Amino acid sequence: MKIKTLLKLSVAEGIAGKIFSIGKQENMHPLPLLY
Repeated sequence: MKIKTLLKLSVAEGIAGKIFSIGKQENMHPLPLLY
């Protein structure tokens, strides 16, 4: 298992989770997912 790929995956998951939770709280359409 490569540590770098694991770090990249965890960072990407964290960012996606933040964007998804923000969109959910503000009840917005999934446009923020494109950023």
